[in-house]
Amino acid sequence: MLFRSQHRLRQLAVHHAARLNLILDKAGDETSAGALIDVLFTPGLDGHQVGFAMGEAIGHLNHLVTLGHMHMIETKEQVRYRRFSDRNKRVEPNFE
Repeated sequence: MLFRSQHRLRQLAVHHAARLNLILDKAGDETSAGALIDVLFTPGLDGHQVGFAMGEAIGHLNHLVTLGHMHMIETKEQVRYRRFSDRNKRVEPNFE
């Protein structure tokens, strides 16, 4: 059972790193959570699904801030994320 759990955790870490790298690839120099919804999810979500998708996009972007790939730029009108890491720098799966 422990082996299967570790295997699944590795799968999730690889998947999560791939999603973060997809965001880095598609974000350009600056982006917002809303701009990434159609990148992360199939277009055509209903209003309820868009709310969940925004939460996922914000969570991924904030994680990229924590990892040192992006800065959050917050104004009264909006929150944007600007990439400042090297374009060749990638997120690697973390198994710890």
